[in-house]
Amino acid sequence: MEISNTKTLSATNLMYQYAKVHYALRKEGKKHKVIFIGLGIIAAAFAAALFALYYRRVEYFIPFFTIAFLLLGLILLTIKSTQLVSNRKLMFYRNRFKNDFAALVTSEIPEIESFRFNRRVNPLIFIQSGLFPKKYSDYQGDDYIIGHYRQMKFELSELHVLRTLTVLFSGFFAHLVFPEKIEIGEHRMKQLSPKTQGQIHHFETSHKAHIHIKPAENQLYISFEMKGEYFESIDLKSTFRLQMDLDLLKEMIEILKAITDDQT
Repeated sequence: MEISNTKTLSATNLMYQYAKVHYALRKEGKKHKVIFIGLGIIAAAFAAALFALYYRRVEYFIPFFTIAFLLLGLILLTIKSTQLVSNRKLMFYRNRFKNDFAALVTSEIPEIESFRFNRRVNPLIFIQSGLFPKKYSDYQGDDYIIGHYRQMKFELSELHVLRTLTVLFSGFFAHLVFPEKIEIGEHRMKQLSPKTQGQIHHFETSHKAHIHIKPAENQLYISFEMKGEYFESIDLKSTFRLQMDLDLLKEMIEILKAITDDQT
């Protein structure tokens, strides 16, 4: 299925396009599931026949065949139809979606210069922020964003940082760099305007998030701690929340802008 040029697409049209893609993938996956069921029936019958022959009891065939087939059915019920489509095809559509979403983001949010879905904020930046423990066992992330507002430059990405089975951080992490002449301190961060404080409070309550801000000379580290996977098109549910994800990103950028206005 061809996806039309993103420059002519709104978020709504993009949702519609990828909903059709997922319906097509699910349809293909269901065909594969039918094939697996057919093969499963043959395998269950063969295994039941061997079992009956081994014990020389023909009456064992039907109950053993029924048990084997029910187990196969339970396994297939837990597998989504799209999981039976080739991984190569799924990755192709995921990458296409990411590219289309990136184009949509850069066209709708002028402060964003670049959106690279296969990159993340450098772990050294995350560590030097001092917001979280330095030791971690797994550092994952994507949707790396670069941009600027007035004299401030920023980078932002989704991160999921783990230590063994403990989640150290999950959400978005932003790094802001101001001109050297602008020194950011704890006292200035305590003087955020009521408007900025209101934006932060609204974001935290709306998205069940926690925002942490750490200043360091002419830099700011901001974490938007929240659970979830964002900017994805892995299923119909995530596709239909595209507009919500776009609005979420706009809210984060507006908070970065508000904090910048307070510092300059």
